[in-house]
Amino acid sequence: MTNRNVAVVGGGIIGLATAWALRQRGDAVTLFDAHAVGSGASSVAAGMLAPLCEAEELPADTHAMAVQSARRWPAFAAELEASSGCSVGLRTGGTLLVATDADEWTALQHHAATLAREGLRYEPLSVRTLRQREPGLHPRLAGAYAAPDDHQVDAQAVVKALWTVLSNRAVTVHDHTEVVRLDRTPTGVMLLGQDKVLGSFDGVVVATGAAARTLVPTLCPQPVIPVQGQIVVLQGETLLNHVVRTPRVYLVPRSEGRLVVGATMEERGHDLSARVRPVLHLLREATRVLPGAEELAILSLRCGLRPMFGDGQPKIGATDDPRIALALGHHRHGVLLAPETAHRLATQWYPEVGVIG
Repeated sequence: MTNRNVAVVGGGIIGLATAWALRQRGDAVTLFDAHAVGSGASSVAAGMLAPLCEAEELPADTHAMAVQSARRWPAFAAELEASSGCSVGLRTGGTLLVATDADEWTALQHHAATLAREGLRYEPLSVRTLRQREPGLHPRLAGAYAAPDDHQVDAQAVVKALWTVLSNRAVTVHDHTEVVRLDRTPTGVMLLGQDKVLGSFDGVVVATGAAARTLVPTLCPQPVIPVQGQIVVLQGETLLNHVVRTPRVYLVPRSEGRLVVGATMEERGHDLSARVRPVLHLLREATRVLPGAEELAILSLRCGLRPMFGDGQPKIGATDDPRIALALGHHRHGVLLAPETAHRLATQWYPEVGVIG
């Protein structure tokens, strides 16, 4: 197999993981990002690895990919930690799906029954058992299920670890360097910035997330839709040991007493301004489930743009030019899908072949 000179455009978790996988394959890799590496959606991601919880909302092909990627995560995390010397905060304690009223409980039971028929593990919990596991939860919740195979990781720690391992593996990184155009020539794909040529490469992976406005229209018939998401990070007494999800909010415990509350979903174009109404909604729903959250300090409010295609499925693999591949449209599942995306691009896409299975 011939090693290639490959560029990865986009320095979020998808681009970083892909760059690492291609470098492990033996390719020379150069990574470009228009801003600071990891400053886009990856800086806001809560890091839930939850293919079961998302099963009903994902297209069948994407859900199958999500399940496969979740299986890759333990080995991916272990190798990344060993290679970088950085913890990625992987927690494998499972997720608790909680209903706050009778209507939510009916919907949750239906959801669990549907998934059980597909062979996915859901465990019903009595309110008493739920309170034993998480005594800080509201005592009058309507019911709950445990999803033991859904876990979490600290997405920002993953970005840090990937940045470290890329530095160790001699990957060239150009941050604050926007790629505005790809020129296809007989000898390679030329990357052009605002006022200069950035280089010529045997292959290019476009992993620019929601910032794909200039490149994607020439490569893919579907536009990338930016979906704004806001999360609130609280800090104080440790109130939870598990990820807790309701239909309206999720609560993700992190180290040092941090608690991530998320997330909103609004199509507001490329607007990154935080809004009062959705933040109030998140905090109101969080305290309905976890009353003690009222006493926590607000550490930060974060806002990012998730990249989504209209059909809900990411585009991973070669375009009409086999030298150019996409790794786009992961929506709110970029962290979960990163290992599988990187694996597919490193093992099934080659500039000279352009085939991905």
